[in-house]
Amino acid sequence: MHAKRSIICTLILFLSCWMVHDLGAYPLQSISFDGLKRTKEEVVRNLIPLHIGQEVDGTAVEQARQALEKSGLFSTIEIGVSEDQANKRSMLTVLLKEKWTLIPIPFLAVNDSGVRGGLFLLESNLLGYGKFLMTAAYGGADGLNSLIIYSDPALAGSRWTGSIVGNIGVDDSHIRLADGTTVRSYDSRFQQVTMKLGYHLTHSWLMEGRLRWRRWEIENFTGGIDTTPIPSGMYVEPELMISFDETTPLGPLSIGTLSSLTARYNSLEHGWEASAMIDMGIPIAQRHRIRLLLSTGYGEMSIPAQRQISAQDGFRTLPYKGVTADEWASIAAYADIHAIHGSWGSLVLSHYWELGTWCTESIRGQPFYGPGAGLRLFMRKIAVPAMGVDLAYNIADPSWIFSFTIGMEM
Repeated sequence: MHAKRSIICTLILFLSCWMVHDLGAYPLQSISFDGLKRTKEEVVRNLIPLHIGQEVDGTAVEQARQALEKSGLFSTIEIGVSEDQANKRSMLTVLLKEKWTLIPIPFLAVNDSGVRGGLFLLESNLLGYGKFLMTAAYGGADGLNSLIIYSDPALAGSRWTGSIVGNIGVDDSHIRLADGTTVRSYDSRFQQVTMKLGYHLTHSWLMEGRLRWRRWEIENFTGGIDTTPIPSGMYVEPELMISFDETTPLGPLSIGTLSSLTARYNSLEHGWEASAMIDMGIPIAQRHRIRLLLSTGYGEMSIPAQRQISAQDGFRTLPYKGVTADEWASIAAYADIHAIHGSWGSLVLSHYWELGTWCTESIRGQPFYGPGAGLRLFMRKIAVPAMGVDLAYNIADPSWIFSFTIGMEM
């Protein structure tokens, strides 16, 4: 029966997809789904920005397809519309193929700070309701960590979102300048809990509040440029963020504009910080893009609460996970080439240039600039990148920064 229904839905899609860009904008009478094995139908209905009675045209259908693709739950999405011109009604048929969602992911990272490895176990469609649950254990030269995350993108099917993260472990921190000069190094045994609640003001605007509690014990402190010891302690940190997301998928990449404005307060020495980010992707040819990324922040934070800015886009020419800052600014330009595309997944090659500066209360402005290259391997049926490689060169303080990752962290 299921196979017969699938054949009928496929025929409907075949006969109706050619009409999508020439629809008469008739009111929507029904939406039917085929191919759902684990995902609940109400979850998919909440994802697509269409409702019964709404006038359906080619733009509305494309927005529905993009919303489903952006969810990361499906490897194949086909939408067809049939019209009853006599009664001026339209019917929507959605054919879906789900991604693997319960995934054990071995993790391996190699960079200038050493080697780390472990195992992530994630479920991105918990019980078919689109909830995210992940647990992980990983470690290496910089310490041992365990992590658990639960995230709900639509609390009770509403516009509210929520998440909770628990983390416990040992970090071996080696903060340094680009030329290798040690700022400070220490071991930290920590426990951390973060809770976040958000609300979608509109389809594109999201307001989020976050509360973080962290406790740590410092061992084996060694001073460098900064010889001030770090005491053991704890802090509470509230944060408020508003973000704008008008991106659409381009294969494994995204195009459009993503931006955010964040303010946080830290109970330790009454620290504060304001930061902003804007990320713009412009499509080039069929599957490629040009990307512009700007990031800046300003504040006064105690050392345990300073922002780690390295090991992320816009700061790849800095020592991997070796830089924390009170103030920073960066601009980066990327050319992302969708080099290989197949039924198994995609290979994306990137070339970029970045320029920026950072400082703290005890370290004057540190400029950085230079080129870099990256590689990302995406598996079609898995929602996370499978492999990442980055190689960057800092011209300001001549040094190469290399990282290789299999699994979650890129």
